[in-house]
Amino acid sequence: MTGTRALYVRYFNGKVYQIEVFYEDNDQSRKIEDFTKQLSTDHQLALDAWRMKNNRAEIDCDGFSLTADAILNRHIELTDEAAFSEFKNKTELEKGTKKKQKQSVKPVVYDRRDGLRPSAKRHQRDGAVDSSNSSVSPLGRM
Repeated sequence: MTGTRALYVRYFNGKVYQIEVFYEDNDQSRKIEDFTKQLSTDHQLALDAWRMKNNRAEIDCDGFSLTADAILNRHIELTDEAAFSEFKNKTELEKGTKKKQKQSVKPVVYDRRDGLRPSAKRHQRDGAVDSSNSSVSPLGRM
């Protein structure tokens, strides 16, 4: 595709949820107004439908959003909002599960000079494994 520097297609559960395009900026205006005007002309989009803020522009249509910016270089993202929402919910759910798993692990600190440290002995009383009675420490044979 002439004028395209990079193209990214993002998938989740066998569906495309986003296409991102970075354009070559050879002698192109860095103004978002000029970029949206060009996009509107090239793709028959209503120029007055763009919402602009902080050098970014967005247009919505039937569950899809098209975001454009020219901050570092001209770039667009076409997003299927329903598929993106599914992706976002799944990743946030996985992050929450991992965080809960991480919080439930109680560390046992081993110091080869002193055996279990006092904080680890407290965890030991609370049900953590006593590694001082084994012949192999968590750090390997001492």
